Amino acid sequence: MSDLPTDLEVGDAYALRTFDVKDGRLASIAQRGPHWEDGKCEAICLTNPDDPDHEVPSDDCTCGVYAFWTVEELLNQYVDFARRIVTVVRMDGLTIEGDNGVKANAAQIVAWWCAEDAAELATACAASAPGTRRYFDRDVMLGLYLAPQKPEEPEEENQDG
Repeated sequence: MSDLPTDLEVGDAYALRTFDVKDGRLASIAQRGPHWEDGKCEAICLTNPDDPDHEVPSDDCTCGVYAFWTVEELLNQYVDFARRIVTVVRMDGLTIEGDNGVKANAAQIVAWWCAEDAAELATACAASAPGTRRYFDRDVMLGLYLAPQKPEEPEEENQDG
């Protein structure tokens, strides 16, 4: 029997996040509070909480669950954390692509990798995202969930010079 994930669905959008660890649980780096429960987070808008017509996320607001398409983008933004913990999250609901990442209405951790020399990180990941798979090789995890990045095509030279 294969150990490969069996619950992938066509159309699922997978992205990457990293976390801090507080009180033995995964915690958002940018937002305080227990937003992630059992590996899931549903975004709420803290700027427009009383507006029933406000969609989460929206282009004109910072609300949403944020993630990155590549590990390079994740490391560029959060190097101290992403060197130790990388999670793959399935983006759910309304999803908006940004300049170097994506934000969605909700997200769920589906897989994780952490540095092998830190048992407290593995304990926090397992406690915060029960039933998800730990990968000991980050690149294997990324290869299973993320679409390969297309290399940028060189610009065609103008025939005039």
